Amino acid sequence: MLRFEFTYTQDDSTIVIQDYSELNTVTFIPSQPGNYTLGVNVMDGNGNIATKTIEDFLIIGDTSNLPSLNYRTHVENVGWQDFVTSGQMSGTSGRGLRLEGIEIKIDNSQNALGIKYTTHVQNIGWQDMVENGNLSGTSGLGLRLEAIQIQLTGLDADQFDIYYRVHAQNVGWMGWAKNGAQAGTAGYGYRLEGIEIQIVEKGTEAPGNTTNAFIEKVN
Repeated sequence: MLRFEFTYTQDDSTIVIQDYSELNTVTFIPSQPGNYTLGVNVMDGNGNIATKTIEDFLIIGDTSNLPSLNYRTHVENVGWQDFVTSGQMSGTSGRGLRLEGIEIKIDNSQNALGIKYTTHVQNIGWQDMVENGNLSGTSGLGLRLEAIQIQLTGLDADQFDIYYRVHAQNVGWMGWAKNGAQAGTAGYGYRLEGIEIQIVEKGTEAPGNTTNAFIEKVN
């Protein structure tokens, strides 16, 4: 007879939704928006366990009053990906491919809002800030992005916060940075492989863990 255990993980904390039971379905009601990993462990009559997980299960809160955010990345061996929207991942997972460039834009038709950003690039360092859909990083040079800073601009910038986190080589998903803080690494030579960006109303709780958003090796 099979028994099923259901779990979810957020910010490295794993919660058991249902301990081992004959019930093979469960209702998951998240307590807050964010990225979750859902898991099920199936135990047979001999005590053998098979595990299945769904990673990056994104729960988004009410976004009806938020500005429209879109971004895309230029990925090694892939090129420019399609634009994704607030909270979604751009880049790749588990393929070891570097990010080489990024474009971020905001539809400011409903808000007096803009965006500017800069990336830390292999062999170059921090580039100058660019704005509203322009390229940060490089194209055709094969240079990795290592870190990023993003901040909102315009008259309505004080009404919102912008959060972002990166997936870095040898580190994995790092903590959430916000409003111009650095995210990623410096001095390690680690490539960025993925990024998630979210705009929230001012003062809204971070989408997840904010520790270790940026690490730097000082020689």
